[in-house]
Amino acid sequence: MAKGGVSTTIRRLLKQGRLLRAGLRDEAIKTELEGAAYDLQRATTSLEEADFKWATVKVYYSMFHAARALLYSSATAREVMRLFSRR
Repeated sequence: MAKGGVSTTIRRLLKQGRLLRAGLRDEAIKTELEGAAYDLQRATTSLEEADFKWATVKVYYSMFHAARALLYSSATAREVMRLFSRR
């Protein structure tokens, strides 16, 4: 691995133009956070209705979308801990 956790192969491919960075960062983050919020609300509703299996599925997807938003934002570990400590 090279500096910053990016392999030398990936750096080389980016430099050669054979690998491109996705340019939809802000929109992707927004979409993932909206998905996370929606799934969390559905999980809460399912839990209140005693539909525990579906609540588990929806809360899993809420966490999945939230994690993708963090990845898209390139958040550092310190930033991630700060986000989670707000709750």
